[in-house]
Amino acid sequence: MMLGPRRFISINCFAGVGHAKGRLRPACRFDSRGSIIIGALVTVFVLSLLGVALFDLAVVENRLILGSDCDVRAFYAAEAGLQVAYKNVNTWFPNVTSSTYQYLPGSYNGFYLSATNTYSVQGMRTGAAQPTITLIATGSSTNCGGAGQAWVQADVVQTGGGGGVGSHTVPFVGLSNMNFNGLGALDSFDSSQGSYAATKCQIATAPFTCGLNLWTNGLIDSSASGGRIRIYANITAAAGQFSVGGGAVVYGSVTYDPADGSVFCHGPSDCSQIKGGVTTQSLDSRTAPPVTDCRTAPGGGYSSLSYVRSRITPTTAYTYDPGTGVFNANANITINPGGSAANFCFSGIFMNAKNLTIPSTVTNEVVINIGSTNSGGTDTQAILNGQLINNTGKAQYLRLLTNSTGANAMQVTGGVNAYVFAYAPNGTVVVRSGSLYGSALGNILSAQGGADLHFDKALWQVASLPGVGAGGTPTYALQNWKICRNATCT
Repeated sequence: MMLGPRRFISINCFAGVGHAKGRLRPACRFDSRGSIIIGALVTVFVLSLLGVALFDLAVVENRLILGSDCDVRAFYAAEAGLQVAYKNVNTWFPNVTSSTYQYLPGSYNGFYLSATNTYSVQGMRTGAAQPTITLIATGSSTNCGGAGQAWVQADVVQTGGGGGVGSHTVPFVGLSNMNFNGLGALDSFDSSQGSYAATKCQIATAPFTCGLNLWTNGLIDSSASGGRIRIYANITAAAGQFSVGGGAVVYGSVTYDPADGSVFCHGPSDCSQIKGGVTTQSLDSRTAPPVTDCRTAPGGGYSSLSYVRSRITPTTAYTYDPGTGVFNANANITINPGGSAANFCFSGIFMNAKNLTIPSTVTNEVVINIGSTNSGGTDTQAILNGQLINNTGKAQYLRLLTNSTGANAMQVTGGVNAYVFAYAPNGTVVVRSGSLYGSALGNILSAQGGADLHFDKALWQVASLPGVGAGGTPTYALQNWKICRNATCT
């Protein structure tokens, strides 16, 4: 039997909806064949995307682990370089003087911790209030499936040295007595790093880290200061009484020996004006080496007239007797040592209120040595009661030395350029007024007329200076440690 072509009748499944009540809607059937395949394909596609993502994440994670391992190794290398440099600070600290980064010498540059882990350390002088070297240590590692670098930075700060018991150049020492009743302020600076204004250290809150220490075997008196004295230093009194009052403030600590000393505070009486506190310790007295008598030293004797006239001008501004060694100024003078140090041997020098000037171009020291303790029955003296104008800005270039035992062994009038190293271990050093920049040691040290004393820390690096004790070692602290993002820590 022949069948005719099949007919497909389109039926509107929604026809009749809403028509007369009671009419039956025609049966309607949807064709859902193939929907399972589409769903399966979508599922496979989604799972494929997740698989690719997870695989890529695993690769990235592996790379992160390798990179982290490299960076960790590099960090430890950098930290090792920093710690090794700090441990050996005395070998390189004095030689880093540049204000730009330079590699530290020797094994601090390109040192291999292993075949592929290295560090190098750079430093530059940055300290103002205190001698400070800022270090950047770079660590590198290449044996970790990649390559890594890390940087750490820290400051190495000189907190002491030459400034305490057993050290060499101790600032402002009165071996038996320090009379600060006429003092204004006592602080420190570093002429090797800049001017007093740029490098002065006046830390008025704890911790008091200026690194300055005063020493006396006897009495320190600041009882009549009138509220003006400010001392930015630690003080050690081996014997006798430390008396502080009248509004004086010590921004540091006071140490004394209770066996033969004491501390007396008045106004207030609880010693709260000693901001660093009071401690006790068994202390031995210290002695300072005498000044070598320039008259009896090999090749010594009072300076010749020709030697003096070739270095002190104008020659009409003074009189000098090579037979007695007495120098008297009647007008302002200038001393220029020339191409080598100028060493004068006098029995006394009297400026008679006239000025003594050292030119700014001088790079060799001027040493005035008072080589007699008694001349004609009169104790010899160094009376520099005019202005001391040391235009070099460095105390090491003007040195006053005497073995005089008198109450006026050395008198100095300060000023804006009074940079001087004054040393009279048997007599009295009097700073009459103004500012003294440098150091002063006497059997008695006296500040008068509101004089300000500013210790020059650059003197700690001058090996030839006499002082209390013998060859103290500077002390340092590691501060301001941080991790950097790049080689310049910017």
